[in-house]
Amino acid sequence: MGAIEKVTDQERCRKLFPFAGDARLAAGAPPADDVFKCALKPVDMADYKIAPTTERLAQLKQIFPDGVCDYSKPGVEQAPLAGTWVSFKGDGEFTALEPRP
Repeated sequence: MGAIEKVTDQERCRKLFPFAGDARLAAGAPPADDVFKCALKPVDMADYKIAPTTERLAQLKQIFPDGVCDYSKPGVEQAPLAGTWVSFKGDGEFTALEPRP
């Protein structure tokens, strides 16, 4: 078995392990990937870089009858973070604090 090489050069790392994305990113999801259940919107021809044919649009509406993800809106029941740092009191209570400078 060969030696393990630690790669610390980010450019070399990107060349060795290129990131190609995934379906959620292609659909417009934020890179944070913190949306568990997305808000929905109707399938709309204007959302596509290459407009689908009438037949393809009908097929998309049949596949997604309730709509497709609308990543311009927060996820369903998604709440903003209470803070970055959390201080636990030991009795099950906690205080969320803003980031330290």
